[in-house]
Amino acid sequence: MADLGQVHVFGYPGFGGLPADPGIKSLDDLFGWLVERLPPGTSHVIAQSMGGVLAARLALERPERAWGSRVASRLSGVAAGRADLVH
Repeated sequence: MADLGQVHVFGYPGFGGLPADPGIKSLDDLFGWLVERLPPGTSHVIAQSMGGVLAARLALERPERAWGSRVASRLSGVAAGRADLVH
């Protein structure tokens, strides 16, 4: 991945031992939190599990920010065909 440029790894507040953020109360809030932390311009996005939902949403809603998106594992807890969960 070094040839793609600088790598940013995000852990979501309240998960994996990271402190919760009281401003994040929904998936919409988490999406906004992520978009604010992405570097300027386009990014290659590699995600797994719940991050796949956010990566798909980034590609759909902010295509100018996502050069490409790859999901490394299934979308955790999201039933196929439930597009309403992505938006």
